[in-house]
Amino acid sequence: MEAAIDLRSLEAIIAKLSPEDRAELVEQVAAELDKPFLPNPGPQTAALESLADILLYGGQAGGGKSALEVGAAANEHFSSLILRREATQLDGLIEFSREILAEHGDFVDRYLASRGIQQEAYPRWLRKHESIEHKTEDGARNWHPAMVAKIVAPDGSPTNLHRTYLTLDGRKAGVTPVRKTMWGAIAPGSAIRLFEAGPVLGVAEGIETALSAAELFRIPVWATVNTTILAGWQPPEGTHQVIIFGDNDPKYGGQLAALTLAHRLACDTVRNLSVRIEMPPRVGEDWNDVLIQKRKIAA
Repeated sequence: MEAAIDLRSLEAIIAKLSPEDRAELVEQVAAELDKPFLPNPGPQTAALESLADILLYGGQAGGGKSALEVGAAANEHFSSLILRREATQLDGLIEFSREILAEHGDFVDRYLASRGIQQEAYPRWLRKHESIEHKTEDGARNWHPAMVAKIVAPDGSPTNLHRTYLTLDGRKAGVTPVRKTMWGAIAPGSAIRLFEAGPVLGVAEGIETALSAAELFRIPVWATVNTTILAGWQPPEGTHQVIIFGDNDPKYGGQLAALTLAHRLACDTVRNLSVRIEMPPRVGEDWNDVLIQKRKIAA
């Protein structure tokens, strides 16, 4: 373990841990109650006790910290090291994919065309990579082409990468899951910023849904990856009207996320946003299904 810890950096990283990650850490510490953590004397002890102050006492010094409390700090520190490693990999992959833009005729273009999506020029946040690792739950590893999109936090910093695994001829790869984010928490309010934001901005769950809604309604639309992030999404400054493109789910997951977001934004008396929900007419459909049907009718 490092003798010196950048506590400000660690505090920022710790703040990004999801509730699930924190709960897992608590369980790990609780499981070790009969084996109290005993840090090495000297700088390591002082550093971990300072970290325990951040975790347990709101940054203020707390007296008489038990081995369990310091052990919790150690567990958080180990997790932060993992997050540091993932952040390094994330930055590297973003840098590596920065010049690899999706373009007409490539496997990303063929995949999106199969979903009825046609773009004169693909958004700059939509990238491709011809060989990205896919790791299954049992640890098996293989490599596939992928459509890559950067997930950006409200402050504009990269928080994760979303990958859709494909084949070179533009089909979904035969892997489970076919869509993945990198390990680690995604900052609340994040999104894949497919287009530049404007006074009117749409938001949807998936990339394909967002691109479809953008084409159908002729407005910029961002993607949030899943319903949880959609429900907690934050529109950027300068946006005054938000259109939420929900999925018409049979079990109402898409509707619930859309309504949750709409209610929260409508109750924001400071920003006073105009908010509305657009839902596909048929149960079981999203806006990509609507676009595909429109293409078939036009043909």
